[in-house]
Amino acid sequence: MAILFEAIIFLISMAVLTKSSHFVVNSSVELSKITRLGEIAIGFLVLSVATNIPEIGVAFAALVSGEVGITVGNVIGGNVTDIALVVGVVCILTSIKITRGVSTKLSTMLFLSSLIPLLLLHVMMNKVVGLILLLTFIGFCHYTLKKRITLVKISEEQKPDFFRAMVAKLKLTIKYYTLILTLILGLAGVLISSWFVVSSASKIAVELGIATTVIGATIISLGGALPELTVGISSVKQGYLKLALGDIIGSCLTKLTLVLGLVLFLSPVTITLTELSPMISFVLIANVCLWFFLGTGELKRYHGILLSVIYFAFIATTYGVEIII
Repeated sequence: MAILFEAIIFLISMAVLTKSSHFVVNSSVELSKITRLGEIAIGFLVLSVATNIPEIGVAFAALVSGEVGITVGNVIGGNVTDIALVVGVVCILTSIKITRGVSTKLSTMLFLSSLIPLLLLHVMMNKVVGLILLLTFIGFCHYTLKKRITLVKISEEQKPDFFRAMVAKLKLTIKYYTLILTLILGLAGVLISSWFVVSSASKIAVELGIATTVIGATIISLGGALPELTVGISSVKQGYLKLALGDIIGSCLTKLTLVLGLVLFLSPVTITLTELSPMISFVLIANVCLWFFLGTGELKRYHGILLSVIYFAFIATTYGVEIII
């Protein structure tokens, strides 16, 4: 009976998650048009931060409990999941044409997402490092926002008189705030339904006698990437590929700068990343592979398969499974 109840919760949550993802994508695309920011900028500035709210919640919970290492591992492991699994799945669903301008922006994000873990391997992570990471996040936001956010101006042909111009501007303003409200509600739906999906799936697995290690390696680890994955798939299905990549790759940079920066700045202890060097190796492998794929001008399905293989190798290595080639 318990399994049936959790299965119903799971199916309802998945339906809400799918619908909420559509709202998020549609609102984000319309906002990118009105503000003239572009899909990649909206993907990084809005979606990547919002979809990392679960990680920020975990970070503060870890600070309260004194288990800061959980957050550090979650940040590094989350980067592998985002690049290798989420981008992998998106590429498997469809090939993505990459222009030089888009490639440059995404490559910059990948470079920072690779450089930061490498540098952190050789320093003691403390409040000063946390502050530097937070300033890096703010700096990249400024870099992304080269254009000031403005509502689309009405051309002279569109405003033959003052009254019509004011009406048109009012309609545009109402649409702007309506889109923001829809985006907030959609993101709330994604985050809440994602939590219910992970929770119900975990309970079903326990009822079926599946080992907790297997649950941790699959359901829980995937749960953190579920917002990015669903928004990414929804974006691809609707043809907004740059929005998906801006969200996913931007999410990696957000984890390393905003989330990790907050943890280090607020943590009373000094942390080292030496024990996580195997994880960082997978971060670098995944990032370098994606960087090379971006350079080809098109992300193809076999690129997605290769990235997925990297993810499963990461899972096997993390949980002590020996890989024999």
